[in-house]
Amino acid sequence: ECKILSAEAKDAADRICRRLQLGSKLSEIIESKEDACALFDLYKNEQYLLTDYKDKFCIVLKEGSSPEDMLKSLFHVSYLYWLERYLGFKPSSIASECRPGGRLEVSLDYAQREFSHVKHDSSVGGWVMDGLIARPLPVRIQVGDVTT
Repeated sequence: ECKILSAEAKDAADRICRRLQLGSKLSEIIESKEDACALFDLYKNEQYLLTDYKDKFCIVLKEGSSPEDMLKSLFHVSYLYWLERYLGFKPSSIASECRPGGRLEVSLDYAQREFSHVKHDSSVGGWVMDGLIARPLPVRIQVGDVTT
């Protein structure tokens, strides 16, 4: 049975799409060493970094990120948008958003817990989950050992 998205879902998708930058350059969204360290620490187990910068959802892809990692980052963006829209979470400094209880920390925790369930349920429902139609910018970062 074919189901059509609700007007509310279509509106949310449109708003997210207008704000989404998949494949952002790290140098264009980070303004301090503290913010960079906070992002790298928060996303140490992920193949992407996500932040809200100048009202854009900016996803920085790590070298070797897969289509599944990109799909997870988009799932993460959708929850970040939901927190903003329905719970009133407002952007603040990147470093504070990465701390426990911060918007990025809360949304990443949710994405890590729920993505595998959503992916499984979507596959069972007939969705093809092996690829991604989105065409990210070719920019990737290589994360290595950092010395201070």
